[in-house]
Amino acid sequence: MVAGLSDNRGMQPTRIVCSVSQALIGVWLAFAATLAQAEISEALSYRYYAGANEPGVPLFESLVRATPVRIAGRPFLGHTAWHITWDLRWRRGNDGRCTLERIRTHLKATITLPQKAPDDSRAAAAFPRFVNALREHEMGHVDIARETARAIDDRIWQLPTMPNCGALEMAANNLGQRLLHEARQQGLDFDRRTGHGRSTGVVLTE
Repeated sequence: MVAGLSDNRGMQPTRIVCSVSQALIGVWLAFAATLAQAEISEALSYRYYAGANEPGVPLFESLVRATPVRIAGRPFLGHTAWHITWDLRWRRGNDGRCTLERIRTHLKATITLPQKAPDDSRAAAAFPRFVNALREHEMGHVDIARETARAIDDRIWQLPTMPNCGALEMAANNLGQRLLHEARQQGLDFDRRTGHGRSTGVVLTE
């Protein structure tokens, strides 16, 4: 089994929230002027794991055993999972045509990183450099997700009035899914260019 340094999972199921409610349209229009027409929010969190301080066991091997991230049976020491969701509100005219009134786009990302046990003296100098480099690499994946969230928000907001709300919903979701697909490829290219971070210092030596 070969352990990987970093794995990005922007492909996790993306929840798409598309709301249309004729009953809410009037209420929405009453206070729409007080809200931004397009909004992007973000939540970034970290989770950590530590290897056991076992005599004679190298730190790298201990972390490989401890990491909770396993993709297709392969352990990864670093990991970024992100999800992008978008919530739409629209207005239906008397002629049935549909115009986008608001989009709220949300990015949620979680970075998983290793840490040493408090009493573990292995690789005392090298480990902080390794973790910092791994964190920077994972933030590269988060940046790709951020750019994608902005692109989804911008591009969906530019959609024209559609003949009906079903057509507007389909156009928005198809556009969002296409941009997500492009982001997944960008993540793969990023890992390929950097050797999953090795070229930027993600190397642990003891």
